[in-house]
Amino acid sequence: MDEINIGSVVELKSGSPIIKVSHTIENDGRNFATCNWFDSDNRPRNETFAIESLQLVPENDMRLGG
Repeated sequence: MDEINIGSVVELKSGSPIIKVSHTIENDGRNFATCNWFDSDNRPRNETFAIESLQLVPENDMRLGG
């Protein structure tokens, strides 16, 4: 199984824009990822999420423009 690391392209399992992991941290035995993206007004955003709430976006995902 692929792991979520710095540089991974992910989305929330509950649905979200495509976001990129910039940092990972461990706190009290849980793993978290700080992610960056641009909102609908093209403003940079970042937020920290529990790793288990994220899923990798496949490289062949059409939303990646590839």
